Amino acid sequence: IQASYNPQSESTEMKILEPIRNTEILIVDDLGASKPSAWVLDIIALVLNARYNERRVTILTTNYFDESPATEPAPRLPNGQRVSIVKEDSLGDRIGARMRSRLYEMEMQKQQEALAKERRAMVGSGDRSEKIRTYNFPQNRVTDHRIGLTMHQLSEVMDGKLQPLIEALVAHFQAEKLKHETAATV
Repeated sequence: IQASYNPQSESTEMKILEPIRNTEILIVDDLGASKPSAWVLDIIALVLNARYNERRVTILTTNYFDESPATEPAPRLPNGQRVSIVKEDSLGDRIGARMRSRLYEMEMQKQQEALAKERRAMVGSGDRSEKIRTYNFPQNRVTDHRIGLTMHQLSEVMDGKLQPLIEALVAHFQAEKLKHETAATV
C-alpha cells in the first residue's frame, strides 16, 4: 500500500489498489508487521470496508497479541543489575484501535448474520407451502405434507388414535436417516 503512493503519478491510489479491492480472495498476511502511517491505515480501512460491503472473502493474519501482554517485574542478573524488558506491541498498538475495532465489528456482524440465517432456516417463512399437516373435516381426511401421507381417519386422529400417523412418521424419518448415512459412507 505504501508503494502505491507516488506524488508524480497520474493515477489515484484507489485506481492502483482496484485489483486488491476486486480480487476474489484477499489475504493480508502478517498484519501489523510494521507500524503503518495514518494514511496507510485509512487506505486499509477503505479497502476492508469496500470488500466487506461487497461480501468478498478477506483473510487477515498476524503474529501480534490481541491485547498487550501482562508486564512482569524486570528480572535481575546474578550481580543484582536489573535487565530491561522490551515490551512487545499488541495488535492494537500496531494497527490502531480504530482498525482493530472495525475488524471486530466485521467479525461480529458476520457471526450475527450466520446466526440469523440459521434461525430463519429453523423457523421458516410461515408460508402456506411450509405447512406440516392439513385437517379436512368434510372429507374426514388428515394429510401430513412432510411425508406425503394421506389418511381418511380424521375422526380417529381427533379422538387421540395417533399410532398409524406416528408409525408412518417414524418409518419415513428412519428411512431418511439411513439414506443420509449410506450416502455419507459412499
